[in-house]
Amino acid sequence: MAQKLFNYEPLIEKALRGVIADTLSHVAKNNLLGEQHFYISFLTQYPGVEIPDYLAEEYPEEMTIVLQHQYFGLKVHADRFEVMLVFGSAPDKIVVPFEAITDFMDPSQRFELKFMPDLGDEIEDVEDTKAKSSKSKATSKTGSKKSSKADKDAATTPTSDNGNNVVTLDAFRKK
Repeated sequence: MAQKLFNYEPLIEKALRGVIADTLSHVAKNNLLGEQHFYISFLTQYPGVEIPDYLAEEYPEEMTIVLQHQYFGLKVHADRFEVMLVFGSAPDKIVVPFEAITDFMDPSQRFELKFMPDLGDEIEDVEDTKAKSSKSKATSKTGSKKSSKADKDAATTPTSDNGNNVVTLDAFRKK
């Protein structure tokens, strides 16, 4: 009989996704401040994602949107957000469940959360824990650097520790 361990990762991921929901709720009520903007990457085929067909064809796996200038109608629900974005010349509505998000970045504050999909159950076998230990990671980066054009690239490329605080769940896993 396998010993059951409590898996904290899904709880941490849920809490960090709650940070995104709270942030977007604040923006929906109060608007963005100054140069603040967000890059949000999400899985386009995730259940509940609603994007126009032409975007689904162009981005069959993952898409990154920017909430900065040409967005409106931001609504935040318990499990998802919806927003109207201007792609080209016409606005389109998109709906993104929080569980579909793979990356959330606020370059104006050097803040980033990264998620891996499908974390599994809250309680699992010890053997399953070892197998999953390298599968999921939630990361938070903070610091004080002004945003630049390179910030979008920073969302998808690894960065060195140049004074930023990096919290990685891998450091707390048993090996």
